[in-house]
Parts: sequence; C-alpha cells; structure tokens
Amino acid sequence: MFKKFSTKELVFLALIGAIVFAFDLIIVSGIDAMIGVAGSGMMIDTIFVIAITIIGGLVVRKFGAYTLLSFIYTLLAVPTNIVGPPGLYKVAIGIIMGLFADIIILLFKYKPVGCYLCLPLANALAFPVLLYTMIAMNLPGTDALMKYVWVFLGISFVEGLIGAWLGMKLYERIKNRQIIKQIEV
Repeated sequence: MFKKFSTKELVFLALIGAIVFAFDLIIVSGIDAMIGVAGSGMMIDTIFVIAITIIGGLVVRKFGAYTLLSFIYTLLAVPTNIVGPPGLYKVAIGIIMGLFADIIILLFKYKPVGCYLCLPLANALAFPVLLYTMIAMNLPGTDALMKYVWVFLGISFVEGLIGAWLGMKLYERIKNRQIIKQIEV
C-alpha cells in the first residue's frame, strides 16, 4: 500500500511543485499588485494550480505524492505573500492540505471521484486553516475576512472542482506519452 518513491518520481513531484510556485509567484503577485487586494490572485489562479497538481498526483499514484508536492510548493512560498503572509507556518499548512488530499484519494483508490474530491476539499480546507493562522498571528483585516468565510469556502471548492476536471482532462490526453510512462514505471 505504501510504496517508496523512486528518484524520478521525487524529481517529478519537486518539479511540479516548483512550476506551480513559479506560476503563482508571477501571476498572483501581479494580480495582487494590479487589484490591490492581497490574496485576490490566489482566487484567480486556483484552477491552474489544482489542474497541474492533479496531473502530478495521477502520474505518481503513491500515498504522499500530494503531501510532498504541497510541501515543496509551500516551502518555496515561505518568504513570499503566496499562501498568506511570509513565514514558516506555510509549510505546516502545505503538509496538512497535502496529507488531507492523499488520504481522500487513497480512500477512493485513485478513482475519478477521488480525484474530483481530494484537491477541491483540500483547497477549501486551506482557507479556514489560513484564517485561523491569521487570527493566531493577530494580523489586521482578519475580522473582515471572517464575515465571508462561507463565500470563500464555496468559491474555493467550486474552483477546485473546475481545476480537478481540467487536470483530469489534461491527464487523459498525456497519460500515454512516452515521458509520462517513463515516470510512472
């Protein structure tokens, strides 16, 4: 049930985590700067992030793939405003989200319904975890966010579903490519 990762799989997951981070760093920072509202970029790019992450998990198909991918992503995000204000707490949030997604996908044995649920639910979980962290850090503006918790949860879940659908469609198109088969072996 719990198999070790090969070097190819570890490199692939790290690469996916780094690609998602690089995309977020450029797009999220740009959107946040244009709109002037911190976090607005994350709401916009979630679909892409989940689509790419779904592909990473489906290629590797081992327990811990999402946890490792999320760990790499949040570790790279520590000094930035991605996934909240700068700080090491992001790594804990990443591990919680990744482990949550890994458990869900394992329960569904990598069937499509598990793929459609694991990351959208983890994405929705991220908001209250981040909000609790912001409360614990006594950050300004947290009170305003509390009023909209259910709205953000709903938006996060729907965006997650769209991203999961897109990721599944993309995976179906690339799963028979030679490079993917080399990683899956």
